[in-house]
Amino acid sequence: MLSMLSKKLGLLIVLWVLGASQAFGEPGADGGAVVESSDGYLSLFWQDTLTIIGGAGFVLTAIGVWIACLQMARTTTANQAATKAAVNALAEGRDQYNRYVIAQASRLASEARLYVKKQEWSIAAIRLSDLADLLLQVAGDDTSWANMAKRLHAMEGSFDRIQIGEITYSDGLKGKWRKLQRELRLKIGENFGPYGAEN
Repeated sequence: MLSMLSKKLGLLIVLWVLGASQAFGEPGADGGAVVESSDGYLSLFWQDTLTIIGGAGFVLTAIGVWIACLQMARTTTANQAATKAAVNALAEGRDQYNRYVIAQASRLASEARLYVKKQEWSIAAIRLSDLADLLLQVAGDDTSWANMAKRLHAMEGSFDRIQIGEITYSDGLKGKWRKLQRELRLKIGENFGPYGAEN
């Protein structure tokens, strides 16, 4: 569009120059009167011609600046769309990762329950340690996971102490373990599955 506009404007200028030179005559041509400027450098015809060319150049420059502004606005809009897409992709990736971590946490919790039933305290303690460390990876989005991890580490310490004979698996400890399991299952259920909360 710009090239077509500049071609038309250039043709208009050429036609004007040709028409004006026939009307005024070239300086010194066929004995006609020469119209000169007061300073003697250019005739009035050429001064007018250069003024029109300068005006046309200004118009073309203004059009170019306007087109550049439009392009910058489009680029800004494209940058905003790309930024939004990147943010959405990051959020989706974080959600997928958190769902993976919670699925692994569910598996480790099941294994820990199994080893507690078998009274294999050292392996149960290792599973609780792994589970707590895994939950800390999603704790940035939900601080209740950090609290759960802290309680799992405390229970891990209790199972280690049972293993070395410092304490026994008392009714009080059984109650704490059952409560912790129940709360962990509820928390995992809230965040895992097709309708789990976003992390």
